Amino acid sequence: VVGTGIRVQAKVLKPDGTEGDELNQQIEDLWIEWCRARNCDITGQQSFAEMQAMAIRRLIVDGGIIFVKTYTGDGPIPFCLQAREVDDLDTSVNTLPGLNRNRVIGGIEMDRYNKPVAYWLKEYTPDGFWTGKSKRIEAQRVIFLWRKIRPSQIREMSPLAKTLPRVRDVNEFVEAVSVKERILACLSVFITKQTPPIGTLGRGVVGGKTDTQSGYQQQTISPGMIHYLEPGESVTPVNPAGQATSAKDFISTQQRLAGSGQGLSYEAVSRDMSQVNYSSARQGLLEDQRTYMMWQQFLIEHFCREV
Repeated sequence: VVGTGIRVQAKVLKPDGTEGDELNQQIEDLWIEWCRARNCDITGQQSFAEMQAMAIRRLIVDGGIIFVKTYTGDGPIPFCLQAREVDDLDTSVNTLPGLNRNRVIGGIEMDRYNKPVAYWLKEYTPDGFWTGKSKRIEAQRVIFLWRKIRPSQIREMSPLAKTLPRVRDVNEFVEAVSVKERILACLSVFITKQTPPIGTLGRGVVGGKTDTQSGYQQQTISPGMIHYLEPGESVTPVNPAGQATSAKDFISTQQRLAGSGQGLSYEAVSRDMSQVNYSSARQGLLEDQRTYMMWQQFLIEHFCREV
């Protein structure tokens, strides 16, 4: 969605209607200078393109992200951004409409039309612990990125909510298949005794370990070994049946369902192009690009243009 960054192109016109190339170039040069990490990020750790990529990731995983407009004396322009988690909203602040007819729900103060007026963000100590207090920040200083899908919706919801069960099922299935394959790679035998010995208190078996529950001697098999059995004993090998032949089909089906839940094709999610020809891959790519364009447009309208 972001790639190398969504960029700005200056289009200032001269009085005669032609583009002012010199002024536009100066604007773009200053914008590139501000987009560096030391100028646009209050922590000096992320460039503006990296902040865009982080915003998309947090939108998909957490459902949203908060950017606070801050004004300092550093950099060529006294303006930078502070990224905050959506969990920083103080959900304990919930009030009924007061004299100004504003109410606070989930840490967001809204007017009677459900328009955000301010945000209540948690305050932390220098070592990262919540002080139990929150700070009210005016809405004009806050960029709260989240996608609204219902008219009455107030807070964010992760788009991965409908996909995470599929991911969990795949993880549990892969773990089960891995354990099964490890068992299939092992050789073990059971020795059956027609007349099991009666255990005696205080006596053990010399030269091996003894199972505390059955009292039988435990031994291991080494390559080329010859072992003599006692009369009445027989050997039964353990050969677990079944193979993991259905693992590929199950995982690919779950990946297809997970991708469709995010509006993406199976090929884009799995990077597996072995099941499609060029025409099918091209059709899937065109649909995926439309999905990317929707996210790009959202990021441009609500974040890039605001900055």
